[in-house]
Amino acid sequence: MRTMWSIAGAIAAATVAAAAFAGCAAPAELATTASPSPTIPLLASIPAPSLPVATLSATATTQPSPTTLPVEPTLPVEPILADTETFADVTVYQIAVQPLPIALDKDGAKTRATKIGALVGLGTPDTTLQDPSSPSGNWLATWSGSIDGYPVDPAGVTLEMDAYGVVIRFRRITGPTKPVPDPLITEAEARSAALAQGNGTIDTARLAWRRLGMASTYQLMWELHHPNIQPDGTDWSCIVYVDAGTATVLDVGCIV
Repeated sequence: MRTMWSIAGAIAAATVAAAAFAGCAAPAELATTASPSPTIPLLASIPAPSLPVATLSATATTQPSPTTLPVEPTLPVEPILADTETFADVTVYQIAVQPLPIALDKDGAKTRATKIGALVGLGTPDTTLQDPSSPSGNWLATWSGSIDGYPVDPAGVTLEMDAYGVVIRFRRITGPTKPVPDPLITEAEARSAALAQGNGTIDTARLAWRRLGMASTYQLMWELHHPNIQPDGTDWSCIVYVDAGTATVLDVGCIV
């Protein structure tokens, strides 16, 4: 019975304690007057310090403009007359043209020279040949040209091109010349003068400017062709030069 009493007593004690707890007032009910608690702001208003503002001044510096590289001009496919320079006794022509993709042969050189000559009023060149003294295979084309309406011998206009048709030199002789004789002797008078020197048959004749020997000045004269073909076909033809004003035989030039 002792053990049972202890359990019963514990139960009774727990019952009394629960009743007492139920009868107690809540903590808020125990205080008759609640004193207001002071309000403490979470963030204090602290004036921000006045900091000096730095003034940044940027000094503008002029940067040099990039250097513009020169643009190489594109040369034309077909020849054009780029410039003409006139001097006392010669006119020089500047021709612009692209080189050809392959080297010229004789027909190609003649065609190229004809196109270039047309730019200054010339026709087909009188001669077109490859310069035997040129290691790079340059081409030479010539025209008789004219001064005061008379052709220049041997060539009043000379064109030199490289192997690919680029113009190296293109010029026209314009002097110096002696005055045109007044009056001029006739072709018949020139032929008579040549035959009188024993030059045999004369087939062609023309008036032309020429420098003889070491002369620096062109002189107007008759050029008379004296054919001289040998039986074996060798050409020993000659040119008889007769003064166009006095009918004097000035020189005889023969192929040897």
